[in-house]
Amino acid sequence: MELYNLLDTAIKIGLGSAITIIGTVTITKLNHKNERKKDINKRAMDLIEAISIDVEEATHVFLRYTALMTEWARNKSKGLSEGLTGNRTKELMKVKIDLFDQFKSLSASEAKLMLLSLPHVSEKLRIYGELVQNIRYNYHDNNDSVTVQDMKKARTDLLEARKEFFTSLSSAYFNFYKN
Repeated sequence: MELYNLLDTAIKIGLGSAITIIGTVTITKLNHKNERKKDINKRAMDLIEAISIDVEEATHVFLRYTALMTEWARNKSKGLSEGLTGNRTKELMKVKIDLFDQFKSLSASEAKLMLLSLPHVSEKLRIYGELVQNIRYNYHDNNDSVTVQDMKKARTDLLEARKEFFTSLSSAYFNFYKN
């Protein structure tokens, strides 16, 4: 009888220990999996925030370009042969260089979006970038046919493409946030 009680107690302790170990391992695995998922989502959200900053910086340069070209077109329509004078001409030249440089950050942002498996957002950014490229190609200070209306439309189109991009990006951001 004593052996039976000893075995009974040993089995109960063993089973309790096994259940505790299995429970601890299971909970630890689940916690690790959840922490890993949180970390991945946090990094994705950080990337999306960095992309939004890059696109906003690019937008600022693009809007400076459209503002200077609007001024250039306005001055041309008033009969000023140069379009811009003094420092404004230098500013336009600097903005053209900045504009060129911004395409690198847009390409990097597009790559980050593809890395995050967000092709629909990447496509919106590509459309935005192509619009900027077309504006720069068609509306420049060597094209005497550029009008103020052209530049106003270019600016409106640019802001609309930006809005569509950020709407898609925001949706992606909150999908990561919810997970």
